[in-house]
Amino acid sequence: MKTLYAYFALEMVKSFTLTLIALTLLIVMGGGVASMFSSQGLGADEIGSIFVYLIPVAVLYMTPVAALFAATVTFGRSASENEILACKAAGINLHRVLSPSIFAGILAGAITFAGFNFLIPEMAWQVEDITRRDLPKLVANRFLRGKPLIYAKRVAVSAEKCVKIDPKDLPEGYQEGFSFLRLTGVAFQEMNVNELVRIGTADETIIKFDNTASTPEITLELQHGRSYDAQRRQYIEFDYQLIGPIRFPMAIRRKIQFEKLPTLIDFQANPIKVPEIDDLMHGMRKCMKKYFLAEVFRDHITKSRGGDGRITLKDENAEITLEASEGFRTDPDNGKIELLGVTARVSEVGNPIVRNYSAKLAEIKLNDGIAAHSPIIQIELRDDVRYTIEGADAKIVRKPKETLPAVLFEAQDEMQKAFTGFNELEVLEDDFSIPIFKEDLDKRKKLLKVFRKYNSEIRGEIHFRIAIAVAVLPMVLMGAMLGIILRGGQVLTAVFISCIPGLFVLLAFLIARNFANQPEYGLTPVFIVWGATAVLYGGVGVIGFRFLKR
Repeated sequence: MKTLYAYFALEMVKSFTLTLIALTLLIVMGGGVASMFSSQGLGADEIGSIFVYLIPVAVLYMTPVAALFAATVTFGRSASENEILACKAAGINLHRVLSPSIFAGILAGAITFAGFNFLIPEMAWQVEDITRRDLPKLVANRFLRGKPLIYAKRVAVSAEKCVKIDPKDLPEGYQEGFSFLRLTGVAFQEMNVNELVRIGTADETIIKFDNTASTPEITLELQHGRSYDAQRRQYIEFDYQLIGPIRFPMAIRRKIQFEKLPTLIDFQANPIKVPEIDDLMHGMRKCMKKYFLAEVFRDHITKSRGGDGRITLKDENAEITLEASEGFRTDPDNGKIELLGVTARVSEVGNPIVRNYSAKLAEIKLNDGIAAHSPIIQIELRDDVRYTIEGADAKIVRKPKETLPAVLFEAQDEMQKAFTGFNELEVLEDDFSIPIFKEDLDKRKKLLKVFRKYNSEIRGEIHFRIAIAVAVLPMVLMGAMLGIILRGGQVLTAVFISCIPGLFVLLAFLIARNFANQPEYGLTPVFIVWGATAVLYGGVGVIGFRFLKR
């Protein structure tokens, strides 16, 4: 019996090896696997490096197909040459003859499970790492072509010259995962939506690339520059200023299909860890900060809440005390705060001059700051604005409007405490009850749509990967049994026979994946993949015990 098992096993190994080589070359050379990766902006060296990873990916994808075809052609040929008939005549149980196909199915299933859940995602990480390492080169090439570099539609930078800094020239304390570019003759512009914030130039700028985060981040270090602050209408000269960190989108976008199984399970338990959901959640965090900003102002200004009509805002650069004698209101559409009958006392660090303002109206808004995740509170006085300098002659200066120094939201202890005490996962719940402003409702609807889509995709992907690995065994066994019954020794006949279980699995799982991309179908894709797997096992049982005689 051992000799018989070894004979069938050797025949299967030969068929499996030849089939796997042929399919791998067909897929890789034909570009099927390469289409999974976008190589936009990459040079020939990088594309060649990526191509090296495509071969093992193709091998892993083709392993179940090669095992199915090998089992079908091996046992089909044995049946057509009456070898199976000889085994039956010798009283050998055909179910035992199929042992090599059972072993091949289990091995192929294990390889499929490991490949889909660990090896292919790891190769996707390696491909992304290639683009991360080449990110400074991509940015430098953009400058060489005379095109500005635009970050998140907020910051645009152009330069006359750009060179990469050699790691040997970096100061002590250089960290692995960081790379740098040096720009000269720099012009920059900062925007907040469609509103100009600042425009200026700098003699030199260092761009720092942080590749340690899930999404690369860029920080600009401006040196010896001049800028115009459009909101405060002031010209400023500086020796050093920082812009960022700002997230930089990758040319190759990672997909749920290329995440490891433990990562998918983690994403399902904590969806905010999904990069796309986290990006949208960043916008919702600002919405919630805007809500808590309004609530803290209401608590301090409104007497019905125990307020005394006064609030103080301060950070490391400025301190502003506001008083509103005639009331407080918020715009229910955009959350803009308005104080009526306002007086303000403003002092700035490093500036001995203290200004006292009065105005009929003050508008308070929460704007995006230069640093990521750090919004600023912007106050603009309007209608009959007057100010005097404290301790000087009582000379009153009148202005139509005045923008006060911005202060960081994170520096306001009461507001920050209210925000950090809020569980942001509540935003993803259907019974979310905090009355956010109308313009923020659309952001939450978009967030919920993306969250539900990813949640459905992740759930479907987890079940798909496990089910496809479990389904390989009955698929290979069914191919071997059909080969015996239909005596499919010829290659074309074997291809046709192996297509029966192969197409069934392929169609079922493609339909399930399509449904998984549509959250409204709920658990339907899970039922489809496991239902198809159960049908396969049932088919193997029926064919093995009813049509394949012992």
